[in-house]
Amino acid sequence: NGVSVSGGSDSWTNGTIVKYNSAGLTQWAKSTTAGADESFLYEISADDAGNVFSVGEFWGIAEIGFSASAKSPGIYSQYNAWIIKLNSTGVPQWVKSAVSGSDQTMYAGVTNDSAGNIYVAGEFRGSSAFSFGNGVSVTAPASINALALKYTGDGSADLEPASDLASSNSLISGSSSSITVLPATGC
Repeated sequence: NGVSVSGGSDSWTNGTIVKYNSAGLTQWAKSTTAGADESFLYEISADDAGNVFSVGEFWGIAEIGFSASAKSPGIYSQYNAWIIKLNSTGVPQWVKSAVSGSDQTMYAGVTNDSAGNIYVAGEFRGSSAFSFGNGVSVTAPASINALALKYTGDGSADLEPASDLASSNSLISGSSSSITVLPATGC
């Protein structure tokens, strides 16, 4: 179909997202265009408008990017969590990662709701404070910690997804590698 993609790292792994139509023809493909070493994509989700959300991790403090305007720096010399939003035609809208902290972060699960919110599951390591922007921060009580985090449609972080879901009569479950949001019926 004439669609090709190249990654930001020549010697390591590049996270890549490909959209196919119902006939199996490639519509678009996106890969990391910046990053010091490797990037991994762990899970992907899409909303009713065709926006695509993907999560993973990348190595190093160099910026991870999917375009000149959609990029985010790493905070740690090893693994850093990332989430990207692409519109229905594959144009990157934003990329987010932790903005401060002293150890590794990783997002492994992603889902979204009908209100346009995106929920991620992952982990953060170490026993220091981590910030995810928008005044959202957490302090690690142990060496490896599970994390559930909400992003709004514009990419703003929100630490309290459970309180938002409770008001919308929804159920949330997950672990550091998956997250599920379901409408609560009959509760």
